[in-house]
Amino acid sequence: MSEPRVEEKEVEEAENESSIESLERLPDGTLLDEYDLPPMPSRGSIQEETGGPESLVSVYGSPLSSEAAADAFPSGPGGLIWHAQLVSGDWTDPKHCTKDGEIKPRRPILPVREQDFFSSIVQTSDNRWIFSGVLNGWPGLNVLELMSITYKKKGVLKKSSIVRAWNTGSTATPAWPEGVKKTASVRLTLRSPPWTSRGWSPSSPGFVWWFQSNRSQSLGGSLMTHGESMITQLQQDCKEEFKDQQAGQEPVVTNIHLFAHRYAKLTETNKDKLTYHSAILLEWDHGNYCTVVELATLNGVGGRMGRVNWFDDKLEPSPALYKAMPTNMVLPWKGEFAEIRCSDIKAKNLDEFKTFVSQYVGKHLRFLDVHW
Repeated sequence: MSEPRVEEKEVEEAENESSIESLERLPDGTLLDEYDLPPMPSRGSIQEETGGPESLVSVYGSPLSSEAAADAFPSGPGGLIWHAQLVSGDWTDPKHCTKDGEIKPRRPILPVREQDFFSSIVQTSDNRWIFSGVLNGWPGLNVLELMSITYKKKGVLKKSSIVRAWNTGSTATPAWPEGVKKTASVRLTLRSPPWTSRGWSPSSPGFVWWFQSNRSQSLGGSLMTHGESMITQLQQDCKEEFKDQQAGQEPVVTNIHLFAHRYAKLTETNKDKLTYHSAILLEWDHGNYCTVVELATLNGVGGRMGRVNWFDDKLEPSPALYKAMPTNMVLPWKGEFAEIRCSDIKAKNLDEFKTFVSQYVGKHLRFLDVHW
């Protein structure tokens, strides 16, 4: 019997994913640089702790029970799709491993050793295989359904094809493909829970977030909210802050300014010179700060350690936005999807914002050719 093959599209997807690490830009034009891949966590650092957005710890070998896994991952269609590289116990790669062979956290290809992965999955009563833990140091990749195991097979004239070794619904237990060398390229296709097609949490749909960096200390200080909860949180804050008055006074936008810029780059190609990013600046009636609103790549901030151009601490090890980010938002970026970002900044008006931007104009900095 001939081995089953998948669509040619999967061959293209596999080839595209293998080149992700060489990308210079996100699909929205954002430049990628050395700061976007985290180093190995130093001993005793916060990155070695589990539970927060800054954690780089991978968690394997302690899966949920079958019942708990089914509750954490309800059945149904939808959910974001991820591809991870399944590797052997002695696999090493200078790009993705330390000199001692330890896999680095948050790699573009999501490498995971076979023993770690297969010790972290359980079968539910409806014959689904659920991973639970933390995959490759990504806090948001904690409950995933295994959809398929595929590998690349070389054919005649060096043309490759993708062979599906295991598929969801199979009665066989997932395992490394039989007869395939440990050096082969084996890929796991994984799915997040169905609600991830609509937002970062089941209770607050919508791929939009708001970093309230100037939120009053009396309300608890800076906060990051997302989806529909942005509205309810603002209403609660206004009610609390103006509780001595008859009604909570929600802020009102007084001016909206559109601006555009190129991303700073030492040597620009013709395409670079034609690639602009546009955003809007909101001025509020309270006059305490402004808000930058932009459309950009989904998880482009959560996947790059909270780095945003509108804050001075962008290149700090732990920007304030990163510390405030819910762990369920710390995920690899998804180039085919977008999110709306709302960032409260220090500038109180357009002139102050122009002054801020001017500090970072230059090929070695953040912006080029800013248009107001």
